[in-house]
Amino acid sequence: MWIVVMFALLSLGVVEAMMSSDSRRMYIPTFTGEDDDFQMWWMRFKAYATVTGFALVIARTRNTDLPAKEDETLTNDDVGKQKKKTRDANSMAMAAL
Repeated sequence: MWIVVMFALLSLGVVEAMMSSDSRRMYIPTFTGEDDDFQMWWMRFKAYATVTGFALVIARTRNTDLPAKEDETLTNDDVGKQKKKTRDANSMAMAAL
């Protein structure tokens, strides 16, 4: 599903519009606070989240891999590694917002 969304966004030029002039960096889309601008901002923000790797943590469904507490001690097994990856992605999402 996200591949279809990314293709659509690339077709619309949304991702290219977020690229800087050197084509290696993307900026975080900013929201103006205006109701009319929300849809475009949200579409760009979701594209940014997909490219930077935190799209799953901003989805409308609850991510069960996210630890219950931010400072929860995680194990070094596969479950702990997945929780750490999800926690890092969540931190990235919060910083971007």
